[in-house]
Amino acid sequence: MPFRLYQHRLLTVVDTILDTLEANRIACFCLDGQTVLLEDYLELRPQNQQRLEALVKADKLAIGPWYVMPDEHLVCGESLIRNLERGLAISKAFGEKTFTGYLPDTFGHSADIPMILAQFNIRSAIVWRGVKPRPSVFQWQSPSGDSVLTYHLTDGYFQNAFHMGKDFEEKKTFFEGWLGRVREVNQDTPLLFPVGADHLGFQADAPEIVKTLMPEASVVTPDQFMLQIPAEESPILTGELRDAEGPYLLPGVFSSRMYLKQANRKLEWRLTRQLEQLLTWCKLSGISILFETELDLLWKTLLLNHPHDSICGCSVDAVHRENEVRFEQVDQFSEAMVIDCHHQLLKHFPAEILLFNLSDKPYTGVVEVIQDFPGSGQLISEETRLDDSFRTNTSILPLSENKIVRRKSLYWANEIPAHGLSSSVVPTEEMVQVTENALENRYLRVQVSPGGELTVKDLITGQFYPGLHQLWRNAEQGDSYNAAPVPGMPAEQAKLINCQRFHTGPLLGALKLVWHFESIDLMLETQVSLKAGSPVLEFETSFVNNTPDHKIQVVFTCSEPIQEVIAEGHFSPVTRSYDPDYRIQAAMPAERQKELVVNAGPIQRWCATQNQTWLTEGLAEYEVEGPLFKLTLLRAFGMLSRDDTGVRGSHAGPPLPTPEGQCLNRSFSGRYAWFPGFSTSEAFVQADIFYGAVYGLGTGKSGQVHHSFFSWNNPNVISSATIPHADAWTLRLVNPTDQPESVNLATNVTISPFSIQTLQIPLQ
Repeated sequence: MPFRLYQHRLLTVVDTILDTLEANRIACFCLDGQTVLLEDYLELRPQNQQRLEALVKADKLAIGPWYVMPDEHLVCGESLIRNLERGLAISKAFGEKTFTGYLPDTFGHSADIPMILAQFNIRSAIVWRGVKPRPSVFQWQSPSGDSVLTYHLTDGYFQNAFHMGKDFEEKKTFFEGWLGRVREVNQDTPLLFPVGADHLGFQADAPEIVKTLMPEASVVTPDQFMLQIPAEESPILTGELRDAEGPYLLPGVFSSRMYLKQANRKLEWRLTRQLEQLLTWCKLSGISILFETELDLLWKTLLLNHPHDSICGCSVDAVHRENEVRFEQVDQFSEAMVIDCHHQLLKHFPAEILLFNLSDKPYTGVVEVIQDFPGSGQLISEETRLDDSFRTNTSILPLSENKIVRRKSLYWANEIPAHGLSSSVVPTEEMVQVTENALENRYLRVQVSPGGELTVKDLITGQFYPGLHQLWRNAEQGDSYNAAPVPGMPAEQAKLINCQRFHTGPLLGALKLVWHFESIDLMLETQVSLKAGSPVLEFETSFVNNTPDHKIQVVFTCSEPIQEVIAEGHFSPVTRSYDPDYRIQAAMPAERQKELVVNAGPIQRWCATQNQTWLTEGLAEYEVEGPLFKLTLLRAFGMLSRDDTGVRGSHAGPPLPTPEGQCLNRSFSGRYAWFPGFSTSEAFVQADIFYGAVYGLGTGKSGQVHHSFFSWNNPNVISSATIPHADAWTLRLVNPTDQPESVNLATNVTISPFSIQTLQIPLQ
């Protein structure tokens, strides 16, 4: 159900919980680990705030630590930190003092969760999905070395039998069955029996029923339970928890409603890498801009889209329409704040063209500049529009006579400092050569065959990469949780209809490829772009979906069967292994209550295999098959849950129709990129540039600028966030390597007192 329907239900549930706890009919209740529930409840029951606080302080009501229960893989690491930060702040304001990392239903777990929890001094966790049935108690360790004592809910958090109108003996029999299953893997370990399920209140007779079989049982909250778990001699599990041998992992959510993933990734990047950094630059320049309540609103609104059934795309259509409205609100407000920052910085640092570098490394290369006057750069586009100075000037109106020509042009920039500004646009001999079916710069030669396949030669190493970039589609019988090919139906490859020059250089060359899926009469366009002086080949594929129940992927052919993929994790690279001979069609149908393995995984911004690297902007899923590496552009489905997918042995949710999951008549545009070779530091650098870390604004003013606000000398160390505060600012650095790294931090501002926060292995 959508938000307001469930909010109405929440009032009844929490009203009853408060009455029951205050009457001592039950000892305690866990409010799902999500403090957003408190806000949703108090919006309509503000008179009950003191009652909530009293029960929290009395250890009868457990809240936190999260703001919302996120999908870990579909949001960035900074979002997880801000989520936990907000949830803990709300929890502590209500009087909560102890916490465990409560993650009972997320669809797999990030390798960096123990490190994130440890940053907030949370030393335990409770999880369910992604863990093999054994062991039930373990030390879960991040690549950083941080670990948390972790309890695996062997039989799940969803124990609703006591709520289903059964009589006492039926409930007792159910509990006996649960006890037998859990005792198999919990020999001498305390057991946790979760009484309840999604959107359900308390069950008053549960303690009585349990005590008939286990007289020593007590009613506890999750954090109280974890204090009773002995940590000695617990086995160590490292890395991601994404095993599908036990409960369903539901990996199809990485491709469900891809438009949500795209919007989220763009906005996460804008908040963490652009807006917060620009606000910090303004602060360090002595420019006064109000931002604290504004940033708080932006992050709160974005986080409201991060619950795992929201960002995963596995709710009813109304929920996801609400998601889109929230994304639009964050887009609008953050854009307005970015414009304010630009306006102030352009006044403070006058230059004819002011170049911005938000990345961790000095930049030399092509920069796109937006300007309202003719210039000497390569013109990419222009449009006649209203002068948008009304956005920052509250004394004028957007009147029809105030028209300008807005131009996007490309210039060559020389050594824009990391996290800094420059006005250095200079002539260059770097260029791109373009023919009707080929692009070439000093790094790459790209040739399009008559069939549409790309062959790329790395001009530095001499290596050839044939068979790149084909468009394939498969018929689908999956639902919002799982992708499921139709057995016996082979993939259809799009036919290349046309290839022509789109941009002819000298700084940007581009070809436009037009494709056709003949069986469904679907036309697609791909713009293939190469910039002067860049080893990165960029793509943007656009189409209007006209067909239900299918999956469209872009396919790259590697030289060998793919056994391993390295992907950007939240704060450390993750290596995932695959069986290149595995074909899910051959394994179908799945056994009852079992889920088939998939050769797919989630993407943050980059992934790599066989000395090739891919970047995506919100395209959250890759898949491997033999030597084929696939990026999913679209997956269309019409049911929230089906029991006949063939890849999962039962329903995973309610069998509700989701016609908007088909994405019919929805315009789609997906950006992705490829470059030869792989190194972790280069992948992070190129991802920032691909997302737009370097750009320029034309002002027409005179002046020279070359200014770095802060930088460091080690390319292996990357920044995660630059956050302004009322009387300070935070620079968060990450060491994604497996070795200690040294850093010399340089800054043009006075820092007093000085402190630096690091993630991963501590910096020396």
